[in-house]
Amino acid sequence: GDDNSVVKLSAIKIADDTTGGGSNASSLIKGLSLARAVGARVVNISYDGTGTNTSMKTACDNAVAAGVTIVCAAGNGSTSTPWYPCSYDSVISVVNLTSSNDWSTRSSTSNYGSTCDISAPGTGLMSISNSGASAYSTVSGTSFSSPVVAGVAALLYAEYPKLTDAQVKSILYDTATDIYATGYDTDSGWGRV
Repeated sequence: GDDNSVVKLSAIKIADDTTGGGSNASSLIKGLSLARAVGARVVNISYDGTGTNTSMKTACDNAVAAGVTIVCAAGNGSTSTPWYPCSYDSVISVVNLTSSNDWSTRSSTSNYGSTCDISAPGTGLMSISNSGASAYSTVSGTSFSSPVVAGVAALLYAEYPKLTDAQVKSILYDTATDIYATGYDTDSGWGRV
């Protein structure tokens, strides 16, 4: 239908206005706790960095163990070096694809590598904007790829509410369209959602 009665959305802000929109592990942990408290089944995280943190990993692992699927932007550093929290085993790390070749090319700015799980369109997308004269702007990056995957995961839970996180991951990976190689590869993960 034309309504959004199937999936409920909650916006949980972890960015700090005093740092120009940056965030930290402590804010992310609080955000995950709040998401669990409101009953979220899927959490999208468009935040990452090169440092890992035991408390952040534990928070992600505990949320997934409690039935939450976490989808993370892989990062925009054009590197195969793991960033976090997207590189934790418990979360889904999403690579950014460009519109060239029918969304079958990894963006040159997207992180990639053995910790990335799946890919989604994320370059040249229209999004809402809070600046300028227009309510919309063109955006690019893994922060816009990961919500695509999170949305698909949310729709899976809406249609099949008894699915587990492991089952949702299996469905996503098994039904992804291969891009660079059959099965898993380090440029697109299991393929394009």
